[in-house]
Amino acid sequence: MTIRVDDDMAVFVDQAANAGEGSRADVINRAIKREIRRRAAERDAQIYASSVDPDLDSDAYTEWAPRNADQVWSDLDWNTPSTSASETGSTTRRFTSA
Repeated sequence: MTIRVDDDMAVFVDQAANAGEGSRADVINRAIKREIRRRAAERDAQIYASSVDPDLDSDAYTEWAPRNADQVWSDLDWNTPSTSASETGSTTRRFTSA
């Protein structure tokens, strides 16, 4: 995949790569992963805001935890290190600067 970025972003990516933070693709992949995590956190915040989060020491938590455990675990399992690229169907993409 070839993408175009604004000049200031290309400079940032090149500076990070030149500073030893990995290749340009590594820098971009980390940025995209951060954005994915940020959106997931935003979604979680909306979920938490719409529901009562019981006190961990309360009986309500004892009831809440089993009902919500499957969703919590599935959210955490989306990017486990043990999942190979062939299992997820992911491929490595190429970046060329503008």
